[in-house]
Amino acid sequence: MKIRRTTMAIAAAGALALTACTSDSGSDSGSDGADSSGDSGSSSGSAAGPAKVDMGDVTTNDDTIYYSAGEQEWEAYNADTSATNSTYNAVVMDQILENFVYFGTDGSIQQNEDFGSYEVTSEDPFTVEYTIADDAAWSDGTPITSNDFLLQWASSNPEALGIAGDDAIFDPVSDSFGVYVPEGPETEVDSKTFTLSYPTPYPDWEILLTAPHPSHIVESEAGMEAGELAQAILDKDGAALGDAAEFWNDGWIFGDKTLPDPALTPQAVRTRWMAPPGTAPSR
Repeated sequence: MKIRRTTMAIAAAGALALTACTSDSGSDSGSDGADSSGDSGSSSGSAAGPAKVDMGDVTTNDDTIYYSAGEQEWEAYNADTSATNSTYNAVVMDQILENFVYFGTDGSIQQNEDFGSYEVTSEDPFTVEYTIADDAAWSDGTPITSNDFLLQWASSNPEALGIAGDDAIFDPVSDSFGVYVPEGPETEVDSKTFTLSYPTPYPDWEILLTAPHPSHIVESEAGMEAGELAQAILDKDGAALGDAAEFWNDGWIFGDKTLPDPALTPQAVRTRWMAPPGTAPSR
């Protein structure tokens, strides 16, 4: 098994220092039931629990934000390959991509209700059902669906696709998703729901899923029809994924201090921007 990505905690800390999001309801109840809306005696923008702070209605400043993640440049939209996995890439991508969870101010795992929800439906075998929010979409308007998580799983589990060893076409930094969920997401093409089953219980199941990348971009760049990539993964047809894997590995890497084509690098749309107390919105 490859070593699991070690930058998650560092990137999460960076994400908490920048902007984040919560639900439109004005409060954010995480998996532990904590409420971030504050108590009746708290001032606006404070938090009574570990969830992200609700800043209410905010207006984005017309300004330029500068930051530094270190001396190394941000160089990859996909920070999940063995060549691109670094704090420098992850700290940026954690502000562009979305996931089912985020880390609260006390380090607790909170459900990101703007993105979706999940619940354990069986203890034996351990099974979790995920539901992506109806309005969760990429900034180009394409809905975020189980297709994106199918690609995430396939990239970490070439063995299940019959492309292991020297024939492995994906180059992931971690194979944890594929190892602990060997059969992959149970779903249909373009679905907003999917189920993960664990043959062996995994204590860190809540953070096993990382933020997905847009499968429709990979699909298009590989010359595939809409839905063809997801169906090939569901069919365990590794032979059909060569061009898709090549783009996943290399197509989102850029250099020489240049930015990628915006059409190839959509952002996961967030419905409300949040920030720590005393921090002005930066988007």
